[in-house]
Amino acid sequence: MTQGFGLSSDQANEPRVRLGSEQPDQGILDLTIDEVRLPEHIDQVIRHLRRGPVPQSDRPELLVAFGLAVRRLRTARGLSQEQLAEDVGIHRTYIGDVERGLRNLGLLNVDRIAAALGTDLAGLMTEVEAERRH
Repeated sequence: MTQGFGLSSDQANEPRVRLGSEQPDQGILDLTIDEVRLPEHIDQVIRHLRRGPVPQSDRPELLVAFGLAVRRLRTARGLSQEQLAEDVGIHRTYIGDVERGLRNLGLLNVDRIAAALGTDLAGLMTEVEAERRH
């Protein structure tokens, strides 16, 4: 028996929330979006879930190069994503997104990441440029 939470659409293309078992006789709670209170941005969440991960080809080259440079420096220093995130003061999933080229970081976070990796902005950017040439 599979249990969990899901978002889907019915035949009328109405978003639906499903909670519980996928077995019909196990009492699935199946509600339309109108019947439950969801965040105002739920339509963005649903679109994101339907769309799936951003393909590598759609990610800006600079963000991908930055992410690869961060990953290379992090692994060279023997740090896990969790350790780096803690040192920087951000969530570990944010570091994962950075390393996959999914985040367009602010300058303060770039500086914090550089410091946590034991380098400065210039050193980190040198690594990024090396990745871009690669």
